[in-house]
Amino acid sequence: MKRKNLAGVVLALFSLTAVSCKKDCPKDPVPAPQAKKLYKIMNDPREFRLFEYNANGDVSQLISQFVNNQSTGSVTVQTNQFVYENNLLKRVNNEGGYLLYHYTGTRLDSIQAFAINDRRYASLFPQFNAQNQLISLIERPAKQDPGLPVESKMTYEYAASGNITKHAYAAKETIGGDYRLIYNTVFSDYDNSPNQENFSFSGIYLRGVVFMKNNPRKIEETSSTGTVYETTWNEYTYDADNYVIKRKQSFSTTNVVLNFEYSYY
Repeated sequence: MKRKNLAGVVLALFSLTAVSCKKDCPKDPVPAPQAKKLYKIMNDPREFRLFEYNANGDVSQLISQFVNNQSTGSVTVQTNQFVYENNLLKRVNNEGGYLLYHYTGTRLDSIQAFAINDRRYASLFPQFNAQNQLISLIERPAKQDPGLPVESKMTYEYAASGNITKHAYAAKETIGGDYRLIYNTVFSDYDNSPNQENFSFSGIYLRGVVFMKNNPRKIEETSSTGTVYETTWNEYTYDADNYVIKRKQSFSTTNVVLNFEYSYY
């Protein structure tokens, strides 16, 4: 089963990585701000992500546009606006609703997701290690819908380099039941260049959290038993400062090849 059919309801409204409907877009989150700031990622004139920043260097707006109907060429535009208070991310708004971030001091405790009509539909609970790496994210829907998990959990493992090595998704079918592993994503090869995309590897934006310091070259999707059902390869072209300016993405299950172009402030 593909993970796009299993992701929690939060991802439906806050899918910050959506660029193309041809194929699930890569999940390449990133480190703290570099000398260059990411301005635009484009794989088609109609399909792109456009980044804006505030005076503190934090992302203030992310516009995502992608084709929603290949036959008509119609597009969907999503504008995510980031609201900060006292140097903490407090709220993310877009056309489908909003997220509220809750803290104890400066530690993020939970995130609540609301639809545009102010109806809360899910709560998320992150857990971090001493290096401020996200190690788990639990999502609990506000309403239990038949056939859907009552709770889901993403877990993350990292190498000493700071790059993620495994991302797992598990679901709990009944209240009080056990988690059932659905899939693993395994990252086995990286380049040595700075990764500039720190967005929604967890389905949402987590300020200051680094999933990958470098860029992944090989990604394997595996079933709960360890069977690899898809492999993704990324090939990069760099500028003189070793920043990615082009990415060619290919897949083991399709002949589709995606080409992305990166530009910076």
